[in-house]
Amino acid sequence: VERLNPTPKKIQPSREVVYLEPGAADGPPPLIVLPDDPAPADRAAARLLGKKLDAALARTRPGSSAPERWTQILERDLNAPELQNARLIFSIGNNRLMRRMAPELPLASISGRDQGYVIAPVETGPCHVVFLAGETAVGNFYAAATAAQLLEENRCIYHSAAVIDYPDFLGRSYLLKRWDTLADLDRDLEGLEMMSLHKLNKVYAGYEGRTKAWHRPDALFKAGIDEVGRWCRESGAMSLGIMVNPYSHFEFEPAEDALSREARYTWTHADAESQATLQAVFKLGLDAGAGTVMLLADDYVPHEGRNRKNFSLYTPEDRARFVNLQNAQAHVIKRLKGWIDRDYPGTRFEFCPPWYANEFIDRSEGKAEAYLRELAALIPQGIAVLWTGPTVRSLSVDMADLSRYRDLIGRWPMFWDNTLYARNIETTVYGGYATYYPGKVRMCNLFEPLDTDRPDGFHEFNDGRHMYVNGTAENEVYRIKFATVADYEWNTSAYVPERSLWKALVKAYGPACAKEVLFFNEAYYGLYDVCMRMERDAGGREEYGRRGGAWLARLDQSLSSLQQQLPRDHPLVRELEGYRDRQKQRLEELFRGSSGPS
Repeated sequence: VERLNPTPKKIQPSREVVYLEPGAADGPPPLIVLPDDPAPADRAAARLLGKKLDAALARTRPGSSAPERWTQILERDLNAPELQNARLIFSIGNNRLMRRMAPELPLASISGRDQGYVIAPVETGPCHVVFLAGETAVGNFYAAATAAQLLEENRCIYHSAAVIDYPDFLGRSYLLKRWDTLADLDRDLEGLEMMSLHKLNKVYAGYEGRTKAWHRPDALFKAGIDEVGRWCRESGAMSLGIMVNPYSHFEFEPAEDALSREARYTWTHADAESQATLQAVFKLGLDAGAGTVMLLADDYVPHEGRNRKNFSLYTPEDRARFVNLQNAQAHVIKRLKGWIDRDYPGTRFEFCPPWYANEFIDRSEGKAEAYLRELAALIPQGIAVLWTGPTVRSLSVDMADLSRYRDLIGRWPMFWDNTLYARNIETTVYGGYATYYPGKVRMCNLFEPLDTDRPDGFHEFNDGRHMYVNGTAENEVYRIKFATVADYEWNTSAYVPERSLWKALVKAYGPACAKEVLFFNEAYYGLYDVCMRMERDAGGREEYGRRGGAWLARLDQSLSSLQQQLPRDHPLVRELEGYRDRQKQRLEELFRGSSGPS
């Protein structure tokens, strides 16, 4: 169980192992049998298993002239001689082999769980058959993803086990980055496969907040949306979502009376052309196959007066027609919903209000409560309303927090999780331990796992059991973080952050490199601590210099060790070198008399 990420609900390891060496006395290489009419997720499951098995088999014959593909995938031909002679068979879904053998599978345990699956090994003479049976084709893929983790590649051994499994959260999502180059897009496309193996099942593309031109998507964005949509359709294991913030051409939390005319009329609530512009951006994702749209009204809605949480309308035309913000936004939501239901039926609709945290509600002087209650009465009940918890990056959520927000919006919210960067965010605008607390900075982790305090059964208190975790997965640090997110979302009751992080590091880099990564992290925040204290303390330069130099030497030692153990030009090393260089420069500037952090 310790090797599996995410952690299954129930696993009963077998004592036996099945050796896979081709050409050895134990017989031919394994086979994979597909369903009669395989869905994209079934074929993705077969490709995944075949790739893992071929890589393991190839390791047993270094320098061999054997073909790169050892494993055969059979779709309908159950009379193939390879099937009759096979010693190890992976049977995916409901196929002819399953009907012929009629094994007693515990399918009742996953009945009604559309992402659930079972793995059931069956002995039949000299052959070991592993049935991978999901409630749906996606369940078949998850069964294959777990079976792939039971393969010990270095020793070419399959650890046969019986598994019954299903997720707690049904929607497990992350974010694509904004692509500046084709290389950015390629890195995100590569990440899709890795995130699907972690059993994340939704990825959002968005143009909000990171460019003021949300209403003028460029050619790379359009091409990228099409490419990601195609990948999702072909894999069947990941769905596309698209998010748009029609206020993001404004500055952050702008004052209504300071808006230029151009900014004020770029997009408005009553204007038919504005509605068409919004629909056109959503249409890019919907035409690419997106199954979810997220309309955002966070961070950029203008405010009236000195209270930055007094969000308001900002044109005379909108005020005359709608009177208040909730009426205007409900109008936009209902028109979007009608269009989507007509042209893209079955699409999930999510909305993030401007008051998306209890802290913001407290600071609204009563306006948020009226807004949320009235908006909830105006929009369809099936629309999910997002919430980040008591604050923006909520490391603790209790039932009082949840119940307060639920009572205001008349439904369970969908949780928007910002906690992957809650403690170690490095900014002077707002931040965590790495900004304000020198005494706590050593508690930070570059590879911060999902580590929060939430009520038992938290997934049951989320709209549709969906949760969005804010962050992209184009770099190594966040790919490890999202492995822990996937572990939590799949099996909340068994989740332990530190153990999950260790499993993710070992799976990605091996145990020796995982240990070195943790040594690097300790040295990084040791040096960070020194720099923070120097910025606050004019004395003790000699001692700070000695301690900083020691931590810097330890960083270099870890980097050297990782360079020797990881493949040449591994992205992890480049990323960690960037972290090292930033703190090294910060230390040097402090000694040259520069004030403030870099």
